[in-house]
Amino acid sequence: MAGTKKKKVLLIAGHGRNHDGSYDPGACSRWGREADYTREWVKKLKTALGKAAAVTLYDVDKNCYSESKAGNVPDYAAYDFVYEAHMNAKAKKDEAGDGSFTGTGGYKHPDNGCTPLAQGIVDNIVKLGFRKWMIADSTGLLNLNRCQSAGVLYFLHEIAFIDDGDDMGFYTANMGRMVQATAQAILDVLAGKGTAAMPEEEKEIS
Repeated sequence: MAGTKKKKVLLIAGHGRNHDGSYDPGACSRWGREADYTREWVKKLKTALGKAAAVTLYDVDKNCYSESKAGNVPDYAAYDFVYEAHMNAKAKKDEAGDGSFTGTGGYKHPDNGCTPLAQGIVDNIVKLGFRKWMIADSTGLLNLNRCQSAGVLYFLHEIAFIDDGDDMGFYTANMGRMVQATAQAILDVLAGKGTAAMPEEEKEIS
């Protein structure tokens, strides 16, 4: 009997090199640039997902949003789930920390069926000792709307707040576990099987 067809996942790192050659760093703080963190994250997430899903990494040298605006839209319909990584930012920076997390969350289309995936990802990270920010509905994000039109599950994950010292302290100490928790939620909900790997630790971004 033929094996079950693997679910196809596209991983996108937010921000980065624009179509015109300029660079969008995303949100920035004394902890670093969002675009650097998202690229490190999706590379580790691909490793953590292993072979239980068919994972494609969108070109990390490019900004998917900018490329899509220029007409270079990924073939979203070829995937079962599109995951886009971002770091969040506060209205008022709290780079040193105040003893309280702001947390993890993200955005989904109100008519997209990805709520179990989004909730599973957030819940798994919260179980590590972090905090839930929120999972919000949106109809104003380009990649989100493109995926909705293509009929594919999509979640924009705001992993942590890059300008919250408490969030970033937790993130830098637990990034590998957070990646593994995210991968496990994707495998549990999307594939129904598989154990996410712990990604190899790398040097902290400076």
